[in-house]
Amino acid sequence: MESGVLSGRQKAAALWAEHVAKNTAKDRDDVFEILAKQFTEPEIVELTLLCGWRNMRTRFHDSLHLDLESHDFESVGGAVKVDPKNFKRYLEKILQDWPDEMPEPKLD
Repeated sequence: MESGVLSGRQKAAALWAEHVAKNTAKDRDDVFEILAKQFTEPEIVELTLLCGWRNMRTRFHDSLHLDLESHDFESVGGAVKVDPKNFKRYLEKILQDWPDEMPEPKLD
């Protein structure tokens, strides 16, 4: 955080990423305030989603002893292709089955 190389946005993002990774972000209003001075609300949501996804991915790879630098891993990521016609049919099915009214959530 003392680096003169990073911008204020970069420092705020790094600090937020650290607290998301440690699962302490929820308790650190002071860190959120720093973040909110540098990022818009949609940017914060996107940054948090990205941090959570990267943390999940790291835990997944660590648990399975996958090498992140492996070329095999890269080929797996590139192997997934979406057929636009199938995707359109999928979305149309979702809309067809979409309820007119959303049910109230069950709070247990």
